Amino acid sequence: MTKSTTPSGQPYYIHSRNNGPLVIYLSGLNEKAETGIFAQDFCRNDNLERFTIVTVSNPYNVGWESPRVNKTKYLGQLVVEEIIEQLGYEKTNGIGWSLGSDVDVWARLADKLSALCLCAGSANAAGGANVIEFAKKRVPIRFYHGDRDDRSPNHYKAGKAVYDTIISNGGDATFKTIPGGYHDSAPRTACSANEKLGEWFLSHCTPTNPVLRDRPKDSYFSSSDGFYYVELESGKVLRFKPDD
Repeated sequence: MTKSTTPSGQPYYIHSRNNGPLVIYLSGLNEKAETGIFAQDFCRNDNLERFTIVTVSNPYNVGWESPRVNKTKYLGQLVVEEIIEQLGYEKTNGIGWSLGSDVDVWARLADKLSALCLCAGSANAAGGANVIEFAKKRVPIRFYHGDRDDRSPNHYKAGKAVYDTIISNGGDATFKTIPGGYHDSAPRTACSANEKLGEWFLSHCTPTNPVLRDRPKDSYFSSSDGFYYVELESGKVLRFKPDD
């Protein structure tokens, strides 16, 4: 696992780096994403080998919908766009839990998404103002929510309402109710082996939906400065500092 930083100063962790599709996880509030539920349950050997996996915690104790860039972009939108660009991809598979699965944030990234998994999320940022247009983009979405989740504002009924709006406006989505499930049941179920989330992500990353814009050519570690370097086919070189 290596730690890096976006141009705007947001730290993130790279759990695996290869030629596979990109997966970006946005954390819940106060969650340490690099060691949280997603990192524990999705970052298994098979997924580490076939995906480039990134986790992002929110260090500001604010929502991912917090305005940035002269209030024209949400924090989560900016961070995901920067990581996609920084790692040399065109698109990503997205996943978030709770605060990190605010559909209004991900809706702003519709053209950058291959597929999206929302765990115990709802529409916090703008009350779902972007949901109808997002539905029309037909980004494949999986919703997971425990039916005993009463965590405001991401409670079960709020999550189901977002799904209903997506479907009624022509979207491509499924909703899995977790009987007796609470707030953390959603990511645990989504990332369990039975759900085959990795296979589902891969099924939406086809030659007609390219993900990697600039492929790695070489990589090496420099003992002189303590950084990893990845040389891309375009000649661009990326630098990452290993996690202590």
